[in-house]
Amino acid sequence: MAGWRRWFSYTVEGMDHLRTHECKFVVGYHGRPLAWDLFMLGAEIHREQGYLPLALVHRNFMNWPYLRWLTEGLQWSTGKGPTLDNAIREGRHVIFAPGGASEGLRPGWVRYEVDWRGLGYLRLAISRGVEVVPVAASGVDDAYFGLFDSERAKQRLAIKNGDAALWAGLGPLGLYPWSPPFPARVHQIIGRPIVPVIPKPERASLLGDREALQALHERVQARVQELLDLARVRAGVTPLDPPWNKHRKTLRTLAGR
Repeated sequence: MAGWRRWFSYTVEGMDHLRTHECKFVVGYHGRPLAWDLFMLGAEIHREQGYLPLALVHRNFMNWPYLRWLTEGLQWSTGKGPTLDNAIREGRHVIFAPGGASEGLRPGWVRYEVDWRGLGYLRLAISRGVEVVPVAASGVDDAYFGLFDSERAKQRLAIKNGDAALWAGLGPLGLYPWSPPFPARVHQIIGRPIVPVIPKPERASLLGDREALQALHERVQARVQELLDLARVRAGVTPLDPPWNKHRKTLRTLAGR
């Protein structure tokens, strides 16, 4: 992680929102193709607080030797169960990237747009009585230029395995994963908790109210989008967007997205 920090010139603000002995669910944008800033945030929490936070990652991580090594070495988990229960009980923060592969494996002309389709992180936070803390960073979509949209490519190729990861991106020395990422400037902002601890008597009714859950979910998404835009301004990378952005509409049309 130290190498990544230097490569991406990583900086972070708002760590005071995580300086607590109580577990927080940290939810962030999924960069391309990896959640670079969330990995580095985990290392920052370890440096400051002396423990590794739990990160819930996609089960496909176990299929790639390097990602499997990261998952096992950093004590991440591919599911819920006792691992999550222990983290909450011990006061360890838990890191989520709710956008997952659908957000992280997009084409290079779809950038810095929060797209969270599931409510799982929110249901977990409410049911377990944990606050939700939003986080976002600049640079995470500039590490590689995605050549196509993974979901659309799987549809066109009639790949029915939902866990299959089909994506290609360009780095400075060629294709991912053989090329290192571009040294994008990653500045991360951690916001104030946006979802409080819901009192026990109110949890069941809230979990059963789809409209209320969706409204809360959209509020979280909107805040992460605000932090995403702000982080890029703070890092000095906006409005200096990549040159292909002026052809964004054409690229979207040609690629079907």
